[in-house]
Amino acid sequence: MSTAYLEIGSARGLRPRLSSLPANPFWNNSADRELRLHRIHAYPAKFPSFIATKALDYAHGAGVKVRTMADIFCGCGTVALEARRNGIDFWGCDINPVATLIARTKSSSYEPRELERYYSQIMAAFPGAGEETDLSEAAVQRLAYWYSERQVRNLAKLRNAITQSVPARSRSRGFFLCAFSNILKATSRWLTKSIKPQVDPHKRPMEVRKAFASQCSFMIEAFRQAGRPAKANTRILTANVLTLQDPPCGIDMIVTSPPYV
Repeated sequence: MSTAYLEIGSARGLRPRLSSLPANPFWNNSADRELRLHRIHAYPAKFPSFIATKALDYAHGAGVKVRTMADIFCGCGTVALEARRNGIDFWGCDINPVATLIARTKSSSYEPRELERYYSQIMAAFPGAGEETDLSEAAVQRLAYWYSERQVRNLAKLRNAITQSVPARSRSRGFFLCAFSNILKATSRWLTKSIKPQVDPHKRPMEVRKAFASQCSFMIEAFRQAGRPAKANTRILTANVLTLQDPPCGIDMIVTSPPYV
C-alpha cells in the first residue's frame, strides 16, 4: 500500500508524507495468546497470527462474507492455520518448499495417538536405518562445514527411518519431515540466534535423536492443545504466484506479507 501511494504521488508531482498518514492502533497488538501450533517451526520475518484474525474481524465488521482467504506469499502458513481454525477455505503458495511443508503441516489435522505410534516406529527403526542419501557431492561438502561427520550420518539415518516407517501416502509423513527440518539448525554449528550463515565455534550441537524427540513431543502437544480444526478446504502450492498458469478464483480476501528480500 505504501509503495502504491508513493508511485501515485510521484506521478502527480506530489511529495507524499507517509509520516502524516493516520495509524490505526487496531492492528498493533492483541490480548489473545498465540497458539503453540504457530511455533512448531522457526521461520524468518513471520508476522503475528492476530493480523489474520483481526483482518477477518475487520471484514466481518464491514459486512464482507469471507468464504475463501488467500496468502500469495504464504511462508510458514500463519494465515492458512487461522483460516482453518475459523472454518474458512484457504488458498496459498510460496516458492520455498520448506515454507509450504510447514504451512501444510500446521493447517492439517492429526490424531496424536497415531503420531505417537509412528514416532515409536521411527525411533525403533533408527539404529538399523541406512546412511545413504541422494545428495550431490557438492551438497555433502557444504554440509561438512556445518555438521560433524557423525551428525551427518545420524541425520541421514533419521531421514531414512522416517520414510521407512511412515507411508508416503500418509499425511503424517509431512509432520515428521517438518519436525526433522526444524532440528537441522540445533544439530549444526550454525549460530543459534542468527538467521545469517555464521558458525559458532563454541556451540555444542544437540544430539540428533534427542533433538528429534523434543521436537516431536512439542509438536504433538501443540496439535493436542489446538484440538480438531473446523472443516475447510486448504490448498497450498509450491509455486511463484507471478508465473502461475491457472491463478485461483473466488477469493474473498488476501492477507499477505510480501517478500522482504
